[in-house]
Amino acid sequence: MKKDKWRVVKLEDILRIDKKAVTPEESRNRPYLGLEHILKNTGEIAGGRQDSSADVKSIKFAFDKRHILYGKLRPNLNKVALPDFSGVCSTDIYPLLIDESLVDRRFVGAILRSNKFVMHASSQARGVNLPRVEESVIYNFLVSLPPLNEQFKIAEILSKVTELILLQKQQITKLDLMVKSRFIEMFGDPIFNPYRLPVVKLGDITTTEPQNGLYKPLSDYVQDDTGTPILRIDAFYNGVVTDFRQLKRLRCNEIEKQRYLLCENDIVINRVNSLEYLGKCAHIRGLLEDTVFESNMMRLHVDENKFNAKYVACLLCTDYIYNQILSHAKKSVNQASINQKDVQDFDIYMPPLESQNQFAMFVAQVDKSKFEVQQGLKQLELQYNALMQQYFG
Repeated sequence: MKKDKWRVVKLEDILRIDKKAVTPEESRNRPYLGLEHILKNTGEIAGGRQDSSADVKSIKFAFDKRHILYGKLRPNLNKVALPDFSGVCSTDIYPLLIDESLVDRRFVGAILRSNKFVMHASSQARGVNLPRVEESVIYNFLVSLPPLNEQFKIAEILSKVTELILLQKQQITKLDLMVKSRFIEMFGDPIFNPYRLPVVKLGDITTTEPQNGLYKPLSDYVQDDTGTPILRIDAFYNGVVTDFRQLKRLRCNEIEKQRYLLCENDIVINRVNSLEYLGKCAHIRGLLEDTVFESNMMRLHVDENKFNAKYVACLLCTDYIYNQILSHAKKSVNQASINQKDVQDFDIYMPPLESQNQFAMFVAQVDKSKFEVQQGLKQLELQYNALMQQYFG
């Protein structure tokens, strides 16, 4: 049946919000899901755990395999999960119960993840700091509903693409673990330093003092290919810049450009953020054009006669360094910060340069494999987004 022939209904015609309250005592030894366990956009469930009544101290909602779990807090995060087990969840999550005679559960889950619904819920949310979605916002949303057998077919197509995306992500995780394993194999666990590697201060092995980045108002950012790319905190993960071609761009003069210009083998480290992301760092490798870096990070360059920047960047991503970051961090209500002196005071292990270079060569080979997987992942995500637009746009 063509889409223009689909029946238009409100969500209240096909589902209800099933808020069955559960006391802390009743929650004993039942799996608990909070918003933090539901990954945004994908709906994957991570870190669900068995909680005792001592851990759960307030009323929760019950759910089972029939429910769709919708995160009503900050709807732009798009947290929608389809659990395959029974448990209890935070009251910031609506357990939705569908009419199985009318709709496919996976199809409705896809509706709730669609851009159209996310925009609707975000625009109708109430509250400034922690916007929440009221029940009426869900109930009043209009959807185009194909016959049940066609819903099943659409859900199958989306599920298969989603499964392929998940497999690609798992492959990337395995490649990242290979790098971490090789690091420990070659240099030992940094927390214990079993190979008794010599320790130096980071400030003693840099060729220049750490430098904070460039601040520019939003009005200086451009939406086309003009201007200069700027590295922001959301552009790197696990010590690597995700894609230099996707960096935001801005207008900056030649003086600013020369002062904040990134160079090959620089290392950038986040200096102000929530405590969780403080110290997030990246090794600069593969610059495509003149690129600057923003003010919430600092840039440093190690002495390449003694250190390989890839080794140092990997060390900076370990819990060993993060513990040092925590001990130096200046904490405020919503964020924490470290300064240049803090970074210069970090204890760094100094293995033989030859070993560092061997490790960097191994990482380079893994990165080649990872790049191929990431390209495949991008294609799958594009395909998924196109299908979502086709069915729900």
